[in-house]
Amino acid sequence: MTDQIPVVNSSDLDAIFDSLDTLIRNKETDGLRDALSGEDVQSQMNENVAEFTHWACGWIGKLSSNLDEEILSILHVLLQSMPLHFDVGECLLILTGQLTQLHTNTNVRYLLKPLANCVTLTDYTKFARIRPVINEITASLMHQSRVHLEQPKLSELPKTLEAVIDFYSDVLVNYRFKDGHDEGDAFFTANLLFLFAEPLLVLDYTSEFELLFSHSLRLINQSKNTPYALLAKAARLSEHGNEGNLDATAENYPCLIFTSLLGILSYVMLHATPKDLHNCWPLVFSKAHYINLVHPILNYTLTVRSYHNLQNTEHEKINALKSPPEVIQKKTVSRSLELLQAILHFCLNPLNSTWWSEDHMDYIWLLKKLAIQPVSGETLPEVVTDSISMVDRLFSMSTYSARYRLFCRTLDPRQPGEHHGWRGHMITLCKDYLHQAWLECLNAGSTAVASQECEAGEETPYLPFEQRCLCQLAELIFVYPLPSSTDALIDQSSWVLAALNMALYILLRCNTICMIRDLSPTLGVASDVGIVPYRALLRQTNSSSRFDDFFLKPLEKDLNCQITEIQTRVHALEMSLKSTANPTEKNRLNTELNVQQSTLLRLRLLKVTLERVQKVHQDLYSKVFL
Repeated sequence: MTDQIPVVNSSDLDAIFDSLDTLIRNKETDGLRDALSGEDVQSQMNENVAEFTHWACGWIGKLSSNLDEEILSILHVLLQSMPLHFDVGECLLILTGQLTQLHTNTNVRYLLKPLANCVTLTDYTKFARIRPVINEITASLMHQSRVHLEQPKLSELPKTLEAVIDFYSDVLVNYRFKDGHDEGDAFFTANLLFLFAEPLLVLDYTSEFELLFSHSLRLINQSKNTPYALLAKAARLSEHGNEGNLDATAENYPCLIFTSLLGILSYVMLHATPKDLHNCWPLVFSKAHYINLVHPILNYTLTVRSYHNLQNTEHEKINALKSPPEVIQKKTVSRSLELLQAILHFCLNPLNSTWWSEDHMDYIWLLKKLAIQPVSGETLPEVVTDSISMVDRLFSMSTYSARYRLFCRTLDPRQPGEHHGWRGHMITLCKDYLHQAWLECLNAGSTAVASQECEAGEETPYLPFEQRCLCQLAELIFVYPLPSSTDALIDQSSWVLAALNMALYILLRCNTICMIRDLSPTLGVASDVGIVPYRALLRQTNSSSRFDDFFLKPLEKDLNCQITEIQTRVHALEMSLKSTANPTEKNRLNTELNVQQSTLLRLRLLKVTLERVQKVHQDLYSKVFL
């Protein structure tokens, strides 16, 4: 306390503000409260509502929410009382102007309750004046969401969200949504969806924010579009798009609906309790159906195309909803992958061929798109590693028969612009798949494994070591060069090395089985897990094989040519280095030499692996066919 509290007894407005300013600077909360309720201040306020509103809002913008919370609370109460005692329309206009000035300020939440009072007291008759308020609140949330992502320690997003939820709760408590199309309904619905579309998308769910998420879901449920009803709308949008739909409704903003539902579904399926969902969400869905429920949302958000529609849309009624920056787009994809990974726990396991409809096959193509995106630097971004991990998991969760069909789709060498790293990873997965099935059949027998496939819902089991299956896979994998690629061998080395390793695996395993058969004929090794895979690999025709003609021979020829060419370059660079004295030129030559030597090393690794495959191939051929 100071020695003397300034006394407010002057009728002069400037003197009153000076006295009030002094009370605030000295943190005299009791004195400030008494002064604001005093007769002189009240008398001046009756005649100068705008000046007192500007003065209170000016201080709200300056004060610290942590250090000056009690003073902010007093000013908050003052602003709340104004619409009750003065002209509501005037108060609404003044506060809207202040909201515009403060929308990037973390203390903007102190204006929301007074604005809610204004909106409610207008009885929604002045909707043209209400719309700018909602737009500014949405703009403020968008700003604070990005601050939260970029500088989380400075974030006041949770507190602002609480205030915004309270604002909408107050505003909508007496608002009646109509059955038909209504401009106000569409506007409120779009901005309610925004609560989940960005702020709650960037805010990671913790027990600290449990009530925040629960209240948000209940709030959205107050609109005519319940969250579940919006899912049906999202499904229609994903199937038909929104071309030609010019209605000024939330349906025009699929990015808003889909991203919002991503946030809602992440909360509903991963965190919410039955109590949270009571009267807000149907609880009749089995967990096995969750993937179908979420499918249109994940399909849309994983494509990252949801933002382009909004970016090119200028609409005065929802002018605050501009396209999110890249950081929000990355968060959307990250949250989509998180949700997809989580709901796979709810799917029937294993996933059979029927489950892998074209719709679900989209997940592989969407994840592929994320996995092969251009990368700068040596460390792969988390979204790339997560996408690859998700692909691996989807394959591992599938039956042998379903995986066979998946590999037939993903390993087609005719796919235009095939990414060599992706193809290499698919071939490695295929090798692991063959190994797993082979071991299981050696241990349990192919009949038992086929029965397991039928129990999982497969009408016709397809086991990878069967001749009909491995013939098809070998035809897709062992083809060089790729019909759709004009890249040099060194650029294709990732998938070529993976293919050589798979061929080596098949040859060595068949060779081992032949040795066991020769040493212990009484063991009776089944032919379907023994020599049949080798015959399938070769696809023997007359005196040669498809494996030789379409893979080994053209690869060997190209590899020898490339090695000879690189060796010539290396020799020329070494000679140039000996003959030059210019330091700059020496550095350039050294850099180029290192590149060429590194390329030569990778080609020689391919050469060694190829020679190993050829040797085992020749040895096994003599045992099987000669």
